[in-house]
Amino acid sequence: TPSLIYTGDTARGYRAWEGKVFFAGVTTILPPNQASCFLFIGSSEPHWEGGIFSAGSLHTGGVQAGMADGSVRFISDNIDTGNLAVPAPLATAGGPSPYGVWGALGSKSGGEPVSVPD
Repeated sequence: TPSLIYTGDTARGYRAWEGKVFFAGVTTILPPNQASCFLFIGSSEPHWEGGIFSAGSLHTGGVQAGMADGSVRFISDNIDTGNLAVPAPLATAGGPSPYGVWGALGSKSGGEPVSVPD
């Protein structure tokens, strides 16, 4: 079965209601509205095996994000994303995110205080 690493996809808003990771999954590693990077496994019915999926939106300048408290906040494409040179997945899971405020928003056990910039 052929496989390849695929980058450059920006299928924002495309089939999100299906619930499949490729269409609805998000990581807080890549900045909002950046191209995703994922592994494609070819077969008679190709599927997306995994990857690093950016939050994508058709909203100008950012994305709408659902928070754990049930609120929805607009996150700017320019949110602090820290050190994007750190490879993922992290060997130091459970510590503060190296991906700035954006990474901390997606972390459950980093321990760093976070507030969404207005």
